[in-house]
Amino acid sequence: MRTLISAIAVVLAATTPLVALAAKKDPAEKPAVQGSAEQQRPVVTVNGVAVPEIDARIAVADRRAAGVADSPALQNAVRNQLVARELFAQQARKQGLDKNAVLRARMRMAQEELLARAYEEDYLVKHPSSDEQVRKEYDGIKARSGDKEFLVRHIMLASEDEAKGVITRLRGGESFQSLAALSKDEGSRTRGGELGWRNASNLPPQLTEAATKLAKGQTTQQPVKGPAGWHVLLVEDTRPFTMPPYDDKIKGQLRQALARQALATHLGELLKSAKVE
Repeated sequence: MRTLISAIAVVLAATTPLVALAAKKDPAEKPAVQGSAEQQRPVVTVNGVAVPEIDARIAVADRRAAGVADSPALQNAVRNQLVARELFAQQARKQGLDKNAVLRARMRMAQEELLARAYEEDYLVKHPSSDEQVRKEYDGIKARSGDKEFLVRHIMLASEDEAKGVITRLRGGESFQSLAALSKDEGSRTRGGELGWRNASNLPPQLTEAATKLAKGQTTQQPVKGPAGWHVLLVEDTRPFTMPPYDDKIKGQLRQALARQALATHLGELLKSAKVE
């Protein structure tokens, strides 16, 4: 169960585009998919197999959502794509590819993924963040951020002894960027440990406390215990921090962050009542 709960962050990272889409989707852009006989009429027939109109509507809607303007050229391109898709699918069935176990598993997984994403989108629509929640989140971040931010690199190790070993090698003249290859943080390891500009709102408290004690160009002389391991920090620069204004752009970003939090909470609730063996 603990492993599943720890996977929530990974799951939600994958839903970020969905969160953004749910926040700005125009209902008029979404094709109706229930109870319309008109949508089941063929938009094209290929070797006697009818391709329903709803397939074309969904394909057009996807392209419009990506910024492509609707036009006769788009409609024709979608029709040609559907014809090509159907021809290839027919050939695949003739060759028995639809019986392939791996392919059938992938098809089942794709269906489950679509269902899961549809549920997530429906949940976000039914549980939107209020203006008051967005403002409260903004004020909370502003209060936590402080008045300074740091340009930080870090090396995260599994144990305190490993972190001490890195500090010893730094004292011996090895570069921080080269030793960052030892870091357990895959996201920053290939960038020489770079985390970018951070402040107290987006650094763990232990790392923030350590960073505030370092001057530009200094590294920690003792390992710093963080939530995920032991860290060696390098502060490359500091500058004053000013919270961005409370405008439409920041409101949109905060709504997305709150939506991810809502999904994480809901997933946790579902896990508590689920029987996972």
